Amino acid sequence: MTGASAPAVAGLDTAAVADWIVGLPGLEARAPLRFARVGQGQSNLTFLVTDAAGARWILRRPPLGHLLASAHDVAREHRILRALQGTAVPTPAVCGFTDDPQVTDVPLLLMACVDGLVIDDVGIAEGLAPALRGRIGHALARTLARVHEVDLVATWLVDLASHKPYSARQL
Repeated sequence: MTGASAPAVAGLDTAAVADWIVGLPGLEARAPLRFARVGQGQSNLTFLVTDAAGARWILRRPPLGHLLASAHDVAREHRILRALQGTAVPTPAVCGFTDDPQVTDVPLLLMACVDGLVIDDVGIAEGLAPALRGRIGHALARTLARVHEVDLVATWLVDLASHKPYSARQL
């Protein structure tokens, strides 16, 4: 299929990943695809994927280098996002997940692109109007409240973490 554009992207076999994306059922991605890093985050790397028609998605992968088995778990991120679909928690639609060694050496998660502001630098945050910072803070608190309202049994997420009292576990 050769769906990738020419520029290499650290941590991605763009040709193989593009072929995987173009081949996802129902996605209708059109080659060639372009990949661009989003933000400066180092936990899980985030890429904007744009196809020939201008459609956009977000691709996530673990950071480059050696990782602890439990760290930067893109498969867990995929599981949680899928489980939260249909709840009151705002989440992007999950479009695909792969850990196929023909495509990638690490798990990859593809999701819908949600337009927004990436605040990954103090300068960006300081440049925001105080009213906008206030709206962002209130939206964060409302969203966290929705996360805490999720029925863990109904979403099959009950086994994600310990249910022992937090303070006692920390002591």
